[in-house]
Amino acid sequence: MAGVWKKGKNQGIRYREHKVRKNGVKFDRYYAVRFKVDNKDYEQGMGWASEGWNEEKCLEVLRELKKNAKEGKGPKTLKEKREEVKRKEEREVSFSSLAEEYLRHHASQKKDGGKSDKRTLDADILPKWGNLKVRDINRRKVVSLLDEIKSKPAPVLANRTLALVRKMFNFGIQRGILENNPATVIQRPAVEYPKERFLSEQEIKSFWHGLDRADIHESIKGILRLILVTGQRPSEVREMRHEEIDGCWWTIPVERLKTGHHKNRRKAHRVFLSPMALEIIGPVKKGLVFPGPLNSSNPVGEASITQAIHRNMEVFQITEHFTAHDLRRTAATMMTKSGVSRFDVSRILNHAEGGVTSIYDQNDYASEKERGLKIWSCKLAAILGDQKPDNVIEFRRR
Repeated sequence: MAGVWKKGKNQGIRYREHKVRKNGVKFDRYYAVRFKVDNKDYEQGMGWASEGWNEEKCLEVLRELKKNAKEGKGPKTLKEKREEVKRKEEREVSFSSLAEEYLRHHASQKKDGGKSDKRTLDADILPKWGNLKVRDINRRKVVSLLDEIKSKPAPVLANRTLALVRKMFNFGIQRGILENNPATVIQRPAVEYPKERFLSEQEIKSFWHGLDRADIHESIKGILRLILVTGQRPSEVREMRHEEIDGCWWTIPVERLKTGHHKNRRKAHRVFLSPMALEIIGPVKKGLVFPGPLNSSNPVGEASITQAIHRNMEVFQITEHFTAHDLRRTAATMMTKSGVSRFDVSRILNHAEGGVTSIYDQNDYASEKERGLKIWSCKLAAILGDQKPDNVIEFRRR
């Protein structure tokens, strides 16, 4: 419904008016530009005045196209310019989109299927950066995020977050999403304690009895005690469900295991539950054994456990820092000290084993696990003063 073409005030620009539709008091105008590139004539429509187009805007675009054609760089036609704008918009990726792409194409190939990365993203990064454009995240924003996590306090988590963010930005560079990594020169925000840390017998006793006095949610107390009693990973204990318990055996499903995505360990892990462990768990019900303090349908967060330990170091009367994972290392160390073989301890801890033999060996070593955890239960009872040391049976290594 437009009329005949009319020349604009500037050469190369013309327009025609709609016969009915108006833009303000005037009839709506449709603009077009005409120009020549490499002896080839071009005529391209720009848009309606009601969409924001006017002769000045058309002239600006026309001059840019002519300049690019003369200098031999940049878009020479309106189509090329629109494609350039489209490419630029595609590069304006949000951090949440980068995270989704990273989890799908990179993290999913890791042993745990990217579960640990996703937990960190959901808990600490996406709430802050999810709606930001990747190009808007600079070094200062990275440092601020790490400082906030470190002050929770979760110093080790801050280090892990830095490693994850750095890895994600490198992934984005490889896929053409961004050009620079704002996390490359940032140093780890916290000094990590040696991984050889385990609690002495005196520290075990102080920690265990200190939990009774500590200002800690009951679920977190149970998690910490069960890690020490069973030697299992904190994440697996945090997400423990009553449905996984059958008598004195706890079966951790493969999808919740750190080793679940290892090509030689695609099977559930069975853990023997000593009377001490069963007492911590309490009556079998439904759902999470250790529900979160705010929402009973969600497990306790990793950061909550770290903070609980940090806040109560004086209550525990322990001077050297330790983590929930150090309790697992303590259980393993005390088992070997009590005569349990390192092989049996490895089966109890469910460490991934390489080699062809591990593929053919489908034994779950139930009797060895039960024996090792019974020995540790007796030893722990003696340490806590619930049993005389003379009654602890020491076993020779096999």
